[in-house]
This record gives sequence, structure tokens and C-alpha cells, in this order.
Amino acid sequence: MSGYDYQKNIMGSYSVIRWSPAGLKIKRMLRVLPEQGRVLEVGCGAANLLYAVQGKRPSYWLTGIDLSLDALKRARAKSGGESVDFVAADAASLPIEDASFDIVYAIDLIEHVPDHKAALDEMIRVLKKDGYLHLYVPCEANPFTFDWMLTRIGAGEKLKEKWYGHLHKFTGREVLELLKQRGLVITDIKYDAHPFWQFFGFVLGVFSWEVRSRLTGKVESSTPLAKGAKSRPSLLKRIVRPFWSIILRVLYLIAYVESSLLGSVPVAGAVEVTARKQGWEQV
Repeated sequence: MSGYDYQKNIMGSYSVIRWSPAGLKIKRMLRVLPEQGRVLEVGCGAANLLYAVQGKRPSYWLTGIDLSLDALKRARAKSGGESVDFVAADAASLPIEDASFDIVYAIDLIEHVPDHKAALDEMIRVLKKDGYLHLYVPCEANPFTFDWMLTRIGAGEKLKEKWYGHLHKFTGREVLELLKQRGLVITDIKYDAHPFWQFFGFVLGVFSWEVRSRLTGKVESSTPLAKGAKSRPSLLKRIVRPFWSIILRVLYLIAYVESSLLGSVPVAGAVEVTARKQGWEQV
């Protein structure tokens, strides 16, 4: 099991910008899902994504589940109204009755869960018949991707586990097979994180954090954006931040356009799949 600290490093606290990889995830997901219903997000973290979904689909009744109490405290501090609820629970053991939700989705989740098959079974169990399951899963074992090449040469293959808490490296085919084995019918497949974003996502994320930790000797957290505590930035950071924000938005836009154009190309760093529950076999 990973030593990643989900209480200290809060997930789901990133900004959901329209023309960004996160914005594209929401656009693709909502395009293929019903416009009304009871919706569960498993692994919601601080719930920035969940609130973005609510903004696009106010007709949804949303429940967010996460293991981190600190993340849920931050999520509850935002005003979601009566149509939003949060529950602290393990994805592999959901405290929810069978067939309770019309839609269940999990973004960047199953690669973190030690027993990812149990988590999938739980998500399907709480889904109503003819309900929809939507998953976004990094596919770091996909051939010819940036992560796959790093693993092949033995360079940095453990960094995603160290800094992101990724325990599993999937291929897109493996993800689809996990759903088919459980009797789900695949209704939509899109691919994400193509060469540009694979490289810059790695450089901006785990590589920069690893370099910083080796220079400073600090390895306790992945990114300042993930920390629960707030601290006043230095004068230099306050000067640089606006320019860095512009650079990031440009990079996000390029990644958005790249994945929009190459969404059907499976040589990608992630798969986004929607499936409908007709029958269900616990495997």
C-alpha cells in the first residue's frame, strides 16, 4: 500500500477551468449522461469537480464520498444547497443501500485504491438498473506513452506512486475489460492525456516536486495547492504568480485542444469510459 497521506494532501482542490483538461473531463462526461437523477461521486476530495458538475447540471442531486475527513471539511465549507451531501467512507466499502443512484462517477480514483476491483463492485452495487457508471482512469501502462517509456528504461516509474498515490498502472484495454467482466455495457469511450499533456503534466507535476524535494529535503506533501493549510506567499511568488497563471492557462488550452482532436486515439495517458448497468456480476 502507498504511503501517500490523503489527509495531508487534499485531492480535488484544483481549479476547474473551462478550457483545461479538467474542463474537458466534465464536458465529455455530461455530454453522455442523463440530465437528471441522483448522482454519486466516489473520491470527491475537496469537491471542486462536484461543484463544477452542479453548476452545469443544477437538476442533479449530488452526493460526494471521500476517505479524507480534511477534504470533506473543505468540501462542506462551500455552499452547495440542499441538493449536495457528503459522506466519509472507503470506496471499497460504501455505506449505501443497493440501487440508490442513477449515475455514479469516479475521476482519477481506482488507480489509488488498494482493492480497485472491490471499489468497482461497490460502485456498481449502489447503481440502479439501467444506471450509468462513468470512469476517468490514468493508463500509465499503455504502450508508447510517456509513463510506459519511463518504466521501460527504469527511470522515475515510482514517482506517480510517491507524489500522486498511484498504486496501479492500467492499460485502456484492462479498464474496459474490468467493466465488461461485471456485465456492464460500454456506451462511450474517449481517450485523454496525449503526448503534449503527458510530457508537460509530468514535468509540471511529479518531476518538479521530486527536484524540489531533493533540493530542499522536504517530501511531506506533493503540491501547495493540495495542502489543507494556507500560508502567505512571499513577495516574489506574488509577483510571479500572475505570469505563471497565464502560462498555465495556455498549456491547459493546448492540452484541451490536443485531447479534443485526438479523443479517439488510444495511444493516450488516460481513458474516459461510460457504461450502463443491465446485469451485474461480482467478480
